[in-house]
Amino acid sequence: MSDGTIRLTTAPHLIGPDSVGLLTSALTDPTRELPLVLAAEPPNDNPAWEKLLTGVVRNLVGIASVFRLEREAVSAFRQIAGDRHDVFPGQIRTYLPDVALGSAEDGRRHRLLTYRRLSDPEFRNADVRISRYPRQHAVTTPQPPLLAEPAFPGIEEVLKDLRAARSQTAESSGNETVGSLRAQLNTANETIDKALEELSEAASARDLAERGRRALDEQLREATDRYEDEIADHDATQAQLSAMRHQVAVLQQRLVEAGRAEDAYTPSAEEPAPMSFAELNERVHERMRHLVLTYDTSKAEDLDDDMKSSTWASKVWDALLALDSYGASSAGEQGFDGTFRDFCEASPQGMRTYPVTRVAMVESDSVRNDRKFRQQRLLPVPLEVDASGKVFMEAHIKIDNKGRIAPRIHFYDDTAGSTGKVIVGYVGPHLSNTRTN
Repeated sequence: MSDGTIRLTTAPHLIGPDSVGLLTSALTDPTRELPLVLAAEPPNDNPAWEKLLTGVVRNLVGIASVFRLEREAVSAFRQIAGDRHDVFPGQIRTYLPDVALGSAEDGRRHRLLTYRRLSDPEFRNADVRISRYPRQHAVTTPQPPLLAEPAFPGIEEVLKDLRAARSQTAESSGNETVGSLRAQLNTANETIDKALEELSEAASARDLAERGRRALDEQLREATDRYEDEIADHDATQAQLSAMRHQVAVLQQRLVEAGRAEDAYTPSAEEPAPMSFAELNERVHERMRHLVLTYDTSKAEDLDDDMKSSTWASKVWDALLALDSYGASSAGEQGFDGTFRDFCEASPQGMRTYPVTRVAMVESDSVRNDRKFRQQRLLPVPLEVDASGKVFMEAHIKIDNKGRIAPRIHFYDDTAGSTGKVIVGYVGPHLSNTRTN
């Protein structure tokens, strides 16, 4: 039995300094569907920790993969995983599927228990608590398509054959002269008719129930994606809010010390973010002076049909403001020298930026080299940019990370070209890739 490229076993996979690459490959495997529990050996031998790991493995057989990271390999893994997804000696971390190394938002999805917490005598039943997270994931994960297939496919054909066989039996017995045989045959035919009718009704009821179950599975999948994404978004927003509150307090104090108390507590006028994509499309052309907007507005407005549309519209507005700031800062000979992602990472003073973990300047090789995927990303530009009226726009901004829709903005940096601006060629649902097909 395996989960993606990981073989599910009754003992933890041992990872040493020479096999850390196997661990990171398993973590980021796009075909992995089960949680991966990583236990980093403590700095010193600890019988209690060993007993805990034994209990964890026993509780997770079949619902998660368990890896044991040797203490000599911890530093190598931390260097590869980064500070958002790493572990320290003695810690146990549960990684859900779809790990995105380097993303602060994603790092919050994967539960971490510290060595101090695991060693606390008051922290009881740690093995059960660790296994609770994977069990919850198993319960909320819809049934695999293979298992969703009916147990008795083609039952209607079987019923048809039964009816035909019964009819042939009746015809072949039509010339019998023995009355008792005819009576027995009639009784048998009546019994078969009743059984066929009941089987047909059962098959219809089964088909109806199956369609209902599949619909509920799809709803569960979407609800689970939304739930996980909302938690990640909330955590990221809370962290940003805390950092900005601290920054505002420091700046206000400096203004007061400089004798500008009135300026410190007089809020600057800030235009409200649009609450829908219809409103965004009405306001965007007047506000964004350094963007060329060639995207299909109707495809963007289709996003208004979703419950998260107001949140998405606000995020797209912020992303477009950041692109506009980049366009303004890159204009002229003394402009910003770098990509939009570099701009967001540098966070120039007074300029709007967007979280760098949500910005991707290139697509994967699997998208670039696939004709269908590449065709979807050939997006409109002014003719002075390209005579065909289209260019391959692989640079994109991730508005949402989870769910079927997961909106994206695709753009083309022409700040050094004929328009001197950033061209936004797409605002809409996530375009097709290897994960969506």
